[in-house]
Amino acid sequence: MTNIWPIGGGKGGSGKSFLAGNLGIWLAKQGYKTLLIDADFGAANLHTMIGIPYQSKSLSDFINKKVKTLTETVIETRIPNLFLISGAGNNLDTSNMAYEQKMKIFRAISNLPYDFTLLDLGAGTSFNTIDFFLISDSGIFVLTPEPTAIENMYRLIRAVYARKIRQLLKSYHFRTLVEETETRNKGAMVNNPEYLLSVIQELEPEKGKIVEQAL
Repeated sequence: MTNIWPIGGGKGGSGKSFLAGNLGIWLAKQGYKTLLIDADFGAANLHTMIGIPYQSKSLSDFINKKVKTLTETVIETRIPNLFLISGAGNNLDTSNMAYEQKMKIFRAISNLPYDFTLLDLGAGTSFNTIDFFLISDSGIFVLTPEPTAIENMYRLIRAVYARKIRQLLKSYHFRTLVEETETRNKGAMVNNPEYLLSVIQELEPEKGKIVEQAL
């Protein structure tokens, strides 16, 4: 089974694509069969990082059913053991894909025959970025040592935390618990999702244990 490493960050220009490309090259040179996937929908440039100026196929070919399997979108690079699924040819609505489409991609990625799969994610806290980051139990956040990057990173981590809680609970239960949390402490869900966990643990201890273990 492939080792999947999403690489994300709260701010553009922090070096996510630079890290993804160079980490991919390093892993490939160590002898690992490595796949880079550009999941920065709308601003894909990972192909440029590894010296591929033109791509005849992209991730959206799989999303739009132009090809049957995700493997058909893989591009060979000039570096032995390093492969790419580009996002450069993605159409504009790819950045607003439905949840079912994302699930289809996640299942396909999990079944790819590579030692390592690195996902270069877009900046910010969109559901696409968060859901792709949560595809794996391991991941990398990239930021620079300046206030706006640190603030945006904190927001992203907070959003990932809240999204994970939502995935573990049914929508009805999630909405009910959020409403209770807001009643007790206005803004806690947005500013301190850990408070939401404490409410879950108090009102539904069994669910609280499951959520805490997952987090």
